[in-house]
Amino acid sequence: MTVSTAKASLNSHSPFMIGNWLVDPRSLTLDDGESQVKLEPKVMDVLVYLAQRPGQVISRQELESQVWHGTVVSYHALSHTMLKLRKAFDDDPKQARIVETLSKRGYRLIAAVNPATTNSEYLALPVKQRQFDLAYTLTSIVLAVVALTWLLTQGITRNTQENTSSTIS
Repeated sequence: MTVSTAKASLNSHSPFMIGNWLVDPRSLTLDDGESQVKLEPKVMDVLVYLAQRPGQVISRQELESQVWHGTVVSYHALSHTMLKLRKAFDDDPKQARIVETLSKRGYRLIAAVNPATTNSEYLALPVKQRQFDLAYTLTSIVLAVVALTWLLTQGITRNTQENTSSTIS
């Protein structure tokens, strides 16, 4: 089990990392750099609550009390929320990598939790935006190389013409 204690720097609005996934509570998204998954608000609330307590066993009663704020919810509501959370991470409950279920005890976030870095903030951009940024950057580089090549060939041509005319004189 790899657990990082990021509780002190983790709040309910700031992006953070769970393993290789960037979690953005504001946009309700998970992003691993290749795909982006949109979560329902309660699913994100459960994830954030667990992420603020990595490695700790959180009982069903505590989740219901803290995430649903005392509202009476069915047993199925939390079970279905956990199913959606596992599906978003493609996490198998029998061989959990993200959230572990402890029979009659509760749930535990077992993946590493860390604050988002500058690089992970880039990952928070939608995949299409990152693709556009990459295309824009590559186009800019190609144009710069073409312009530099043109300038160099113009300089060489001028120098050759000047050398030729001074040799003729």
